[in-house]
Amino acid sequence: MCGESFQKKEPTTGIDAVSRIELVPDVFVLKSRLMELRHGATDPPVADIKIKELPISNDKPEGFVVCHIPESSMKPHRSEFAERRFYLRIGDSSGECNVSLLRQLFYPKKNLRIEAVIKSIQQPNGLRLQLTPVPTNINHICSAVEIGFRNIGEISIDEVQAKIECKGFSLFSFNRNKTRGEYDVESLPVIVSFGSVIHPTIRVSKYILLASSSPQPSTNFDIKVYARDMLPRKATLPFVNNENDSASAECLP
Repeated sequence: MCGESFQKKEPTTGIDAVSRIELVPDVFVLKSRLMELRHGATDPPVADIKIKELPISNDKPEGFVVCHIPESSMKPHRSEFAERRFYLRIGDSSGECNVSLLRQLFYPKKNLRIEAVIKSIQQPNGLRLQLTPVPTNINHICSAVEIGFRNIGEISIDEVQAKIECKGFSLFSFNRNKTRGEYDVESLPVIVSFGSVIHPTIRVSKYILLASSSPQPSTNFDIKVYARDMLPRKATLPFVNNENDSASAECLP
């Protein structure tokens, strides 16, 4: 973007071409103003807008300002500086959206996409777990992992639940109780709730202990996930045992 540009089609090619340019008197002032306006120009705001000043020399403030506005995953956006209306780019121009188009944009055909993720984490210090009555010096905890789900689609996913299994191991959820300074440990339910809603790009997870009273070979995690308006989907995650090792897989029908 420049301070003021004039654009028309090149007669021989029909391609848009700049016919005249006027420099911005002070690129730093314009950049500052654009930075102030970027978050309030649309509803919802567009993320990751980049603005760069390009003065023509080190001792003069006049020059160009370039503004890059990426495609948004939160469409449609309403213009807050143009009578709070919705506009659509059509070819070389833009026009106001009609009601039928807005309805399609606001209520698209649902295409839910969700990814299962796993990460190996350090076993909590001092936490012990016994599966059967054995001497108190035995600790049946084999490893600890963080398992969760990331919304990799463009619409929110409601009422996400999952069935998590790892053959040969008993699974337990755990969280640190800040009031008591201890860990709350519970046997992992057959169906685990991951919250009421997961918005696009957001990940939710649980801390899980793997326990066994006898040595077990490494095996995969079998994941089955359920959500509102979505057929059950499955994913397989590898056994991760080294701290900070991680893996992910999209859940598919």
